[in-house]
Amino acid sequence: MAGQLPERPLLPRVSAEVERLEGECLLLREELARLHCERDDLLHTIGPNLEADYQLKIGTRQLELLTVQLEFRTLRRKIELWQTALNRGLRPSEHEIEWTLQRELERWQQGVADQAAAIDRAQRRVDSFLDPADGRELRQLYRRLALRLHPDVNPDHGPQAKALWLQVAAAYHAADLPELKALAILAEDIPALGPLDLPADQLALKHQGLKQAVQHLLDELAAIRAAPPHSLAPLLADERWVAERRQEMQNEIDSLTARIAHLRVVLETLLRSGYDERQPDAN
Repeated sequence: MAGQLPERPLLPRVSAEVERLEGECLLLREELARLHCERDDLLHTIGPNLEADYQLKIGTRQLELLTVQLEFRTLRRKIELWQTALNRGLRPSEHEIEWTLQRELERWQQGVADQAAAIDRAQRRVDSFLDPADGRELRQLYRRLALRLHPDVNPDHGPQAKALWLQVAAAYHAADLPELKALAILAEDIPALGPLDLPADQLALKHQGLKQAVQHLLDELAAIRAAPPHSLAPLLADERWVAERRQEMQNEIDSLTARIAHLRVVLETLLRSGYDERQPDAN
């Protein structure tokens, strides 16, 4: 018919494109929530568990080595201070020598204390492990709450949802399952993940931003897994590797113990004789 406007077939295609972007954005937001949970699990659960495993398998022997190293350094330096005073014709002051040793070896003493504290933390962590079933429930619940509350997944949520998310994250990091269950009840008042309801151009930009956010998290997860303590996981599971590391440190402990016995003889000689012109070897 003359003057009739042509049909516009592009509208269905635009609607289909919007529908496709809506669906992909929803999947990307779900993936983003999953990856955030995976990162938190690596940083706050798996990582600390691996550190505890390392301390209880390797760190205990490392503490023995540090303790022996400190004793060796203390004896060697004490002999040096005594010999220096005697060479100058002075009567060594035990108080001054002990003060000097305390000041000079403070860093080593702190190292021993830090290692002992690390082992204590590791044992307390192992003693507080959740039952496996509770652990699974904790992770599953956290993932559902992340999908509903995480600010990166739900940027339009208000202050109430953001504050609730902080409480959820704190409860998860503390492995507090009862608290997480209580917070899940409160989270029911927060709208669940739904369509973004954006114009096509803004939806395309949102889609691109979500893809970039997912890739950024994937890269971050790869970097976390490639660094300690996660990179040590296969080694800590290898009993032979653990035994070899412990034996290496034990060999050094045995060597230092023999040298310490010699230094004690040297120091006793100095203390008895006051001044020995032969100057026993302190090495």
